Amino acid sequence: MNDSDVAASRWRLDSILWTLLRFFVAGVLLFSSWEKARFLASGFPVTSNWLVDHPTVQFLAVIAESAFAVWLLGGLAPKLTCAAVSLLFLLFAGVSLFKGLSGETSCGCFGSKEVNPYVTFLLDAAIVFCSLALLSRLWKSRRSDFVPKVGARLWATLAACLVVSGVFASSVFLFETERETILLERGDVSLAPGSVVILEPELWLDRECPLFKFCSGSESLKSGVWIVMLRRVGCKTCHELLPQTREAAKAQNASLALVDVEFSDEKEDAAPADFVGRLDSNYLWMVETPSVFRLVDGKVDELLTF
Repeated sequence: MNDSDVAASRWRLDSILWTLLRFFVAGVLLFSSWEKARFLASGFPVTSNWLVDHPTVQFLAVIAESAFAVWLLGGLAPKLTCAAVSLLFLLFAGVSLFKGLSGETSCGCFGSKEVNPYVTFLLDAAIVFCSLALLSRLWKSRRSDFVPKVGARLWATLAACLVVSGVFASSVFLFETERETILLERGDVSLAPGSVVILEPELWLDRECPLFKFCSGSESLKSGVWIVMLRRVGCKTCHELLPQTREAAKAQNASLALVDVEFSDEKEDAAPADFVGRLDSNYLWMVETPSVFRLVDGKVDELLTF
């Protein structure tokens, strides 16, 4: 076998490896972006305090991941794309590892689907290893591209795919949240069961708290001075700030009310309070927790921060 035959054989192997890698990575990215979009469109509250799990960051990730997946499917610029895959999944691996070491039970990479951070770290690390190994092979290859050069038409088609994928992800998310989400500012807003409700206590200042009719037994909160904490079961920050909230209530000679914003089978530790309630489970409540405010005769008087 002469040198040209060896080079041709090596090129065919590299082409196969490149095809397998790019289709696998594109599938992972498309699945990840799809699950993120579904979770964001559902309107379910984001309980994580990590910046990478913020809805805005997740929304941008949906667009970026779907666009990059389309680029991978196009198969252009193998060397540059391999390098980009290595850097991207090295970042993903770092985030997954850090979440695992921090005690998180899910990496948050796939929306509402819980996947152990160490599992995603191993997946990301494997992709980084494979992409770097392939990049090393491609770097030694004399061929610069596996895709036949068909002119500007191919580039225009890929550019259109990128734009369409971004617009599609954006429109799906924006349409779903606009259709299903209701901003609750006053208690007289009519809500259909199953509605996703955004709570923004800063809009309630000097107004009657709109949550009374959605929290059984909360009539007692309509008189006197109360410090109210909206909390979520399993929220670490809520648990940590509870003693400070209780001290603030004592300092202001106010009663303490703890209101859970979602149903859970988990049991919170004993937390003595003058009122403990839960918002109506017929609705999906979206609010940043903990959210603490003061009620004076049923009106929101002040937002408390610690």
